[in-house]
Amino acid sequence: MEADTVEFAGSRVPDARERASARNRARDYAHEERAQAACIGGARAKWYVIQVVSGRERKVCELLRAKIGEDVLKECFSPAYATQRKVKGEWQECQTLLFPGYVIVVTRDATELKARLGGVTEFTRLLSLGERFTSLTKAERAWICAYTQQGERVMPMSMAVMEGDQVRVVQGPLLGQEALIDHVDRRRSTAYIEFEMFGRRIKTKIGLGVVAKKSQPDDVWGDNQV
Repeated sequence: MEADTVEFAGSRVPDARERASARNRARDYAHEERAQAACIGGARAKWYVIQVVSGRERKVCELLRAKIGEDVLKECFSPAYATQRKVKGEWQECQTLLFPGYVIVVTRDATELKARLGGVTEFTRLLSLGERFTSLTKAERAWICAYTQQGERVMPMSMAVMEGDQVRVVQGPLLGQEALIDHVDRRRSTAYIEFEMFGRRIKTKIGLGVVAKKSQPDDVWGDNQV
């Protein structure tokens, strides 16, 4: 397929292989549940979302760590995704924020966290629905924890292969999640996705490399990538 953009039919019914992949991912999440407590800052800690000025995510996290204190703030991060760009004929690794304009904070006391945000000079808005602060669901946390760890919140690049005019994800965060994909920019090794996150519908991008012909996952960085 010569086109640089691959379209995904949102209404397409997943085939048996895709359904099996989804079941395997769900099973993997279940097996990982015992490890989730360490990933999310303890069994009682929750992940909340703070809206910030786009481009100031890392600076805000630095300020929050300095101003709020470890007694309340267990972790602060803005997850990124890994991808590759072709520069002067060579593929180079790079990272881009997964949710521009948002940071995720891990705490057991959201009320105290909000009170201490008043001492932060940057714009911060703790998301809420009515009087309840917006926290990530268990499934949302599990998806991030399955591919990242504290101190290294970078989602790895997914890989896919062309099978006729269809794209099948073979490894990475998008495995079994093809239904989320709207389209793929092969030149930028990027998938445009849309899904529920933070209690709202989110449109964002994530790394996805597509090889020109079917190959084994271990071979995806070979000469077949377009």
